[in-house]
Amino acid sequence: MTITDLIQEGSAGLIKSVDKLDYDMLGESEDKEKTLKSFFSKRIKGSIRRAVDTNRGDIRIPEHKMNEIRKNPNDEAMVSMFFNSIFLSIDSKPYDDDDLWQAIRQALATDARQRSQGEQLAMIRDRLDSLTDKERLVLDLMIQGNANKTMANELDVSLRTIENRRRSIFTKFEANSVAELVSLVLKLKES
Repeated sequence: MTITDLIQEGSAGLIKSVDKLDYDMLGESEDKEKTLKSFFSKRIKGSIRRAVDTNRGDIRIPEHKMNEIRKNPNDEAMVSMFFNSIFLSIDSKPYDDDDLWQAIRQALATDARQRSQGEQLAMIRDRLDSLTDKERLVLDLMIQGNANKTMANELDVSLRTIENRRRSIFTKFEANSVAELVSLVLKLKES
C-alpha cells in the first residue's frame, strides 16, 4: 500500500462523510468551521486507519508504530504525528499551495524510491533463485571470504569447477567483483 493509496482512502472517507453530515447539528454550532473540520478529520483518519488495518501485510509501517497507536489511541500528539508523516493532516495549520505541492512531490519521490528499492530486491531475489544448489554453496563460501582453493577442498571438487561456478554466479548476478556480489546479497538479507 502506497502513500497514494492512503490519500485515496482518506478521500473516499471524506466523500462518505458528506452524506453523514448532520446539518441540524451544524446549524446549532457556534463555530461551524471548527465543527466541520473536526467532523471531517475524524472520518478521514478513520478511513485511513481502517485501510491500514485491512492492508497490514501490504503496507510499510513499522510494527512498533502500529503498536504505539493501538496502545495509545487517545494520545493525540502521537497519532497526529504518525498521520502527518503519511500525508498532510487536515488538522495542520493552513498551508500555502506551494507547500502542499512540495509535500506531495516529496511524498511521491519517497514512494518512487521505495518502489525502486523493492524492485531491486526482487531482481536480486530472482537472480539468487536462478542459482543451482552447487552455485549457492559456492556463493555462501565466497561471502564468508574463502579462497577458491579452500572452497574446492571443502566441497571436494576441482579448482577448475569452483572457477566455473564462480564465473556462472558473476554472470547471473551481473556483478563485476566479489565486493559487488556480497553487497547485493547483503541488501537482500537486510531487507
